[in-house]
Amino acid sequence: MEKFKEIVIKILEDYFGNTFSREELESSVKIQDVSGKKRNPNFGEIAYQIFDFAKLCELNDASSLAREVADELTLDERISRVEAVGPYINFHFDRNALIEGILNEVEEEGEKFGSNNSGEGKLVVLDYSAPNIGKPLHVGHIRSTILGDSIIRILNFNGYKTHGINYLGDVGLHIGKIIYAFKQWGDSAKIEANPEQEILDLYIKFCKLEEKDEALTKKAKKEVELLEKGDLESKRIHRFIEEMSLRAFDRVYDMLNVSFDETTGQSRFSEKGKQVIHEALKKGKAELTEDGAVAVDLSEYGLPRKMVLRSDGTAIYSTQDIGAAIHRKERFDFDKLLYVVATEQELYFKQLFAILDKFGYKWAKNCFHVNFGMINLPEGRMSTREGALVYLEEVLNKSIDAARRIIEEKSPGIPNKDEVARMVGVGAVKYMVLSVDYSKPIEFSWDRALNIEGNSAPYIQYSFARANSILERIGRKPEGFSPEHLDTDIEFDLVRKIGMLPTAVKFAGLGYKPHIIANYANELSGMFNTFYNKVRVKDSGEKLGSRLRLVSAYMTAVQNAMSLLGIKMPRKM
Repeated sequence: MEKFKEIVIKILEDYFGNTFSREELESSVKIQDVSGKKRNPNFGEIAYQIFDFAKLCELNDASSLAREVADELTLDERISRVEAVGPYINFHFDRNALIEGILNEVEEEGEKFGSNNSGEGKLVVLDYSAPNIGKPLHVGHIRSTILGDSIIRILNFNGYKTHGINYLGDVGLHIGKIIYAFKQWGDSAKIEANPEQEILDLYIKFCKLEEKDEALTKKAKKEVELLEKGDLESKRIHRFIEEMSLRAFDRVYDMLNVSFDETTGQSRFSEKGKQVIHEALKKGKAELTEDGAVAVDLSEYGLPRKMVLRSDGTAIYSTQDIGAAIHRKERFDFDKLLYVVATEQELYFKQLFAILDKFGYKWAKNCFHVNFGMINLPEGRMSTREGALVYLEEVLNKSIDAARRIIEEKSPGIPNKDEVARMVGVGAVKYMVLSVDYSKPIEFSWDRALNIEGNSAPYIQYSFARANSILERIGRKPEGFSPEHLDTDIEFDLVRKIGMLPTAVKFAGLGYKPHIIANYANELSGMFNTFYNKVRVKDSGEKLGSRLRLVSAYMTAVQNAMSLLGIKMPRKM
């Protein structure tokens, strides 16, 4: 539909001349959705809202102006009629021209259908997933991990170049605790055999003893100091813990079909951050606190003061994040730097961006916090200290097992059952997360995670497999196409919905919102299933080739959409 929107914009440009910029016209031209209650046949396929022109003309009666402009427009031959409804000018396209135009576009562009080059020449760097080494990936990590991955896919489809960074928490007090616990109670052989659980057990043991012995906290801080100063034994243990953690992380990332352009640790940027902070201290942009720490006054930004360096001179998270942000700008000269981190850190990122701005880095305005809502568990908040975790790998495996049982029950004869179960099971969990606007919290439950009916990835995957079964059963290519053959409203609406993928991609990219793609795929599949249930394709006679082409176009559109969520589509279910 974006190409038909271009036709309308061109008509309006010819009419208004230089009165409005292209961007102003584009924001006022809307594509009408066709899903469920959203559909209104009186509104045409494209509408132009005339409020801006009425304001320019200092007219209060926008409806009369809309009628006047509608009568004076010079139309394209593909438009059947134009009519004003209130303050809107509705463009009705010739049905056959629209059907042929959209299906031709899908067929010609294939796996690129829906993409655009709006981000051409621009680079976006993303910081996402970012687990702490020494701790397992739990269900709370899934949102940052797959949200960041999906945003990258969507931005690439919009023409942007991207660089995804897994920014590991490889330093800090929790590392000091693990190193101390390793020195006291660690067993390398046991850790190599079961790294996630053994390292977690060491951390939990330390935390429980720490509750009774405050001196342990000082010992953990001493380990952090030794590590930062290059103590060989501390560095050896740190490298071992990191290696074991990455091995476990990569196993889960592989299950999720997630990869990174770069994996690096916070510790790498400690010295860079310190240098910048000491320079700011000299310039009076940072200040010493009473105990000798370094802080930055952010009252001019309406934010509380933020400490950026400990009194003993060791780095903290803000030290490293300052260093990392500057390093990334120097290395990539990015257009945007996105941090995909939970909303709990909203104040922290406001402070970080304000500190960078105060230190003279005006590109801080191009840093953005994708502050997603938390995943809440029925049993309460997750705590690594107490061991109250739901492991992400466990969630994925349970979902895969549930998918396998359903496949065994309903489709025991399909080939590659394990592979299909993996696609369906992992897809169910990913879709559960990505289908919710990232700004909203998710109430996590096993029932929801494992639900494979309704608004879910398995529902969409099954619709795709249904479409594939039509093509396989008939066993011929879509030949003998004529747009007149697709003469029902069900077919026309399905074509229009297919044509809306480019619009969904554009909006998802602008707002970093994969849920727009998820909702599109669900609505599209709902419309396909209506078509499937009411139109017998194999008995279509002379219309067969045209309907096969429609089925094929649906498969292309929904597969392209789901690929932007990182969800694979089995051809048999």
